Amino acid sequence: MVRILCIIISALFFYRRTVKYGYIIDDFQVATHKRRNKLFDFWGQIRGHAYFQPRVEHTITLLFHTLNSVLIYLALGANDVSFMAGMLFAVNPVNNQTSVWLSGKVYSVAVTMVLLGILFKPLYPLLYLFAGFYFSLNVLLTPLLFLFINPVWFVAFIPVFLLIFKKRVVVEPKRRYEGGTSWMREVSLRKLIISIKTLGYYFRICLFPIKLAMCHQYLHVFGLSKKETEKWYTFDIYFWLGLGVLLTLATGLVLKWQVFGLFWFVVLMVQWCNFLVLNHPICERYAYMANVGLMYMVATVLMKVPYGTYIAVALWTYYATKLWHFLPAYKNNLEYFKSGMEQFDKVAINYNQYGLELVRFNRPGTALETFNDGLLCRPNDFRLNYNTANLLCSMSRFQEAVCYINRAEAALDKNNSYDTWKKQVDSIKATIHTHTTQ
Repeated sequence: MVRILCIIISALFFYRRTVKYGYIIDDFQVATHKRRNKLFDFWGQIRGHAYFQPRVEHTITLLFHTLNSVLIYLALGANDVSFMAGMLFAVNPVNNQTSVWLSGKVYSVAVTMVLLGILFKPLYPLLYLFAGFYFSLNVLLTPLLFLFINPVWFVAFIPVFLLIFKKRVVVEPKRRYEGGTSWMREVSLRKLIISIKTLGYYFRICLFPIKLAMCHQYLHVFGLSKKETEKWYTFDIYFWLGLGVLLTLATGLVLKWQVFGLFWFVVLMVQWCNFLVLNHPICERYAYMANVGLMYMVATVLMKVPYGTYIAVALWTYYATKLWHFLPAYKNNLEYFKSGMEQFDKVAINYNQYGLELVRFNRPGTALETFNDGLLCRPNDFRLNYNTANLLCSMSRFQEAVCYINRAEAALDKNNSYDTWKKQVDSIKATIHTHTTQ
């Protein structure tokens, strides 16, 4: 009981102020004041389909993360190793997009279902299907964990899952896949380089989350153009790190080391390793479920090395400190996008999102400077050029807008709502023409 209280206090203490935060990004799309009944509304708040009171929804999100941290301890043995894993997971900053951001909560609830299923094994099949239907397809490969914890035959639920959710498993990824560029959709052996590098990068940011944001710089421009794509097919430190992770796992399986945590991490991370690019190349919330295994692996190793407990305390302190200083970014959109821009100052979309938020706060001059700073990173970025032209037109600086709208038109992506954006570009060009020929 004392250990459970320690885990709960760790999570609640460091996250407590997030309960007072509001909505950011996708949260606004489901924020509504149209109520039906208390039970239906509460279910909507859990699923993330309807928001009414930020304080209530942030409390729900925090409680699920806290519950997951406790369940790690209980479901994985209720011993020294699982206690250390639960403590580290509770304050690991890379978990922020599911422990704070309301729209990322579905990944957290899915982990709750999986851990409850491991703790109460007869319920696992039901919880597995429930999580997949209502929350996240991220649970698809979790039956493979039972290769270590029994009953092994639970692995058979994977084809059952695919059969029941065939349409969802195929349609949603296909929609995202077809909306990507030809470089994103490429299927070849060399794409394994990208997958291994992605695995290495996720391993590093989960273990040492130095910088946090919605959009990371690593692999960010992969697939956006031939030039920006080819440069990633090199063997950098993250490729060797990812390869090292895979070789360690393979060696551990052969020699029967205690690699359950590492197996958990790799199996649940590999589906997000960009062999097919479906969304952001790097996204912290994708790592939430896999991070359970990594923290368990870290705890397993530290319990076997000299001064391991002291190292664990130092690592916990690092996580807690980093988390404490990062959480204010969630106060509102302006703070969140500003934080992302400062953390990764070479990522064009961070400047774009921060600039748009400055416009919303009626700070057009600063927004214009921000857009132009972003263009120094990526001169031909469609969004930055389009938004700069649009903003200049709103400021009656039509002649200055010409070069930006021309660059935006040249950068139009034929796979990404081309007709819609072409109409918007033509509209701005018509407005500029009208005001520059009078």
